[in-house]
Amino acid sequence: MSEDEHPLIPVSLIRQFYYCPRIVYFSQVLGLREMTTELMKAGKEEHAKEEDRDSRRKRVQLGGERYHRLHLRSERLGLEGVVDMVIENKGLVVVERKYAERPRRPLKGHYYQVVAYAMLVESECGRPVRKGRIVYLKSRASIEFEITDEMRRHVLWAVKRIKEIVEEEVIPPYSPRPGCRTCGYRSVCLYV
Repeated sequence: MSEDEHPLIPVSLIRQFYYCPRIVYFSQVLGLREMTTELMKAGKEEHAKEEDRDSRRKRVQLGGERYHRLHLRSERLGLEGVVDMVIENKGLVVVERKYAERPRRPLKGHYYQVVAYAMLVESECGRPVRKGRIVYLKSRASIEFEITDEMRRHVLWAVKRIKEIVEEEVIPPYSPRPGCRTCGYRSVCLYV
């Protein structure tokens, strides 16, 4: 790999960066795997069930054409990932599914994960994505939001910051968060 080439960042790492930037260090620098929780297992199972339902549904439905499980990558953005769904109906909407109840306000990482996927879709098809949707599978509720240029710039900032953590191998400072209690890296984080 030449100095100009850098590995692409998985979009899911953007979500984790917003959850806690130390996760980037643990997974990408130290090569540690997060301890799989029961909630994570249940989420994977529910995601698989939803994908199975998608494969049995008609391709064209009310609401437009739907594309599922799109594997996208962009050297220019430095990103790669698998988009849960893109709906084409008077514009493009990127859909991300989460195995959770619909919160009053989604986590920043969920928003920016959708925006990063939207940027990959835009890069691939050359058309703007103006809306994102987060579907919460437990409550069968969703949140739709406008994707702004400011959000796109924020994703690029996060990508830059993630690359700095990985390339400089510097662990971000510890900052207690509500999610620390259930984090799969907790046993490592407490001792670093």
